[in-house]
Amino acid sequence: MRLLRMILLCVTMFAVSTGTLASNAAGAVVARESLIQGQVNLCKTGLPIVPGVPGAHGYVSVGDVGASTVVTVSLRNAIPNTRYAIDHYQTPSGAGCNNADLWFTTNSAGNATGVFRVDLQPDTEGLAVIVINYVSDDFYQITRILV
Repeated sequence: MRLLRMILLCVTMFAVSTGTLASNAAGAVVARESLIQGQVNLCKTGLPIVPGVPGAHGYVSVGDVGASTVVTVSLRNAIPNTRYAIDHYQTPSGAGCNNADLWFTTNSAGNATGVFRVDLQPDTEGLAVIVINYVSDDFYQITRILV
């Protein structure tokens, strides 16, 4: 099953991610989606191809700040004191997929929050995010957020 998940996650690979860590998240929240444990999405569409387990796993929100989009990832009830990668990608191009370059570590309760900026490509219709610990294969994903 782990191999199948990794194969599905690697359906489309792109080389460059456009995310950078943001110093503040000033700006209104435009959209918010709940994280789903074990959901697998297709990089081109950001839509699920393997359903996951809904629950109190946190959320991803998107807000506008000038020319870039601010993304907040709030992971809840995950594995305590564990480092997770944040992989974000744009749909329909898939830009940034399978190129996690942002990381955070959960606290003793299994919670972590990260904020970063994404410069959207002109043809971008949505943004999807996966939060994953590669050692335990514990991962959470949202269905794409339309931007």
